[in-house]
Amino acid sequence: MVTDNMNNRECDGQREQPPETKAKTDNADTATALPQLKNIQEAADFVEKLNGKQRNMLFAAIIERQQKETGAVNEVLSYQNVKNSTKMQYVRVPTNSTEESFMKNSAWINRAIEINGGGKDEGRKNKTVKLMLKKIKRTYQGTFDEAISEFNMKPPETMDSVKVAAMFKARKITTIRQRRALLRHLRHHFGKSAFETEKKVDDFLSEGHAEEAISQWIAKVDADACRGPRKSKEEKEDEQKKVQKVRNPDGMLHLD
Repeated sequence: MVTDNMNNRECDGQREQPPETKAKTDNADTATALPQLKNIQEAADFVEKLNGKQRNMLFAAIIERQQKETGAVNEVLSYQNVKNSTKMQYVRVPTNSTEESFMKNSAWINRAIEINGGGKDEGRKNKTVKLMLKKIKRTYQGTFDEAISEFNMKPPETMDSVKVAAMFKARKITTIRQRRALLRHLRHHFGKSAFETEKKVDDFLSEGHAEEAISQWIAKVDADACRGPRKSKEEKEDEQKKVQKVRNPDGMLHLD
């Protein structure tokens, strides 16, 4: 009975295909059914007809294919924009909750720096890193200062208007030309943000209590200079140990 049925199907040209052959045939039929996309609008129209699940599957397949071709697992997608003939690149950014996992999965940072810098040229990459750090500092000032403090690097403290004005008075610098010349050299050495702006200093000097505040700060600086540098706790302990070494058994200091 079974043999007869199989023979009949063979005679009718309807012999069953193996599963793998059938799958290939189905894929071929699907490929021939896809539209022959000629421009970006036709591609957009085709994608628009897909539902959410179909778009996700198509996108995942394209990403996997591009990764195999480029060998860049951290690069999500790289393609040629047909609108302006530019290369579009996207990097996969993983989610991390600990410093260990972040450092372990940080290869995307290097890839993003290369893309932004336009290649692997060290000069361009260094410029990108510098710009990134500036942006991070301006946007996340507190967090930035906290991070660099972990490397025993003290964030620079801006010399406020009182201190700048006191410096001018202590050195008898009165003209605008003299002030600018001095600050130009100091900013070149300590950085542009190390001193308050000229406008804020002028605004402070126009206030009624400026002279009193300046005099108090000058007095404080002079007093600190007379006392000399403050000793650390370790230095004080070392001095105490030296004193104890020269003590006699009766507890008196040995003055010889």
